[in-house]
Amino acid sequence: LLNIELHAMRRKNAGMAQRSLTNFFRILSVAIGFIGMQLPAAMTLYWTTSSAYGLTQNIFLQFPRVRRALRIPKTPSESKRPFQDLWALARARANNFLAVQREAAREMKLRKEIKRKLRKEKK
Repeated sequence: LLNIELHAMRRKNAGMAQRSLTNFFRILSVAIGFIGMQLPAAMTLYWTTSSAYGLTQNIFLQFPRVRRALRIPKTPSESKRPFQDLWALARARANNFLAVQREAAREMKLRKEIKRKLRKEKK
């Protein structure tokens, strides 16, 4: 799941199909956890180890020095400060999520208040 989120945060303008696929993989990641509880421990250990290795690899490939050492050419989307940028993006997304939740809570409170007033008027 962390690997999926790492890639999702780096995308600037994801299309509808790309967002749908990302959400599908998020759900699949959670489902694999439940499936893993039903399988032998070795299979779950393999999935966990493989995911941890993939996440470590993706994190190391964020460093420009590592990319140059591996002779990976510079790309237009490459950042000079990848972790600061990812942290700022994560904070912005979290703030946006919280703002949406606060707005939904306000709307729900307002609806309850309107229903309460309508009930009083009917009596």
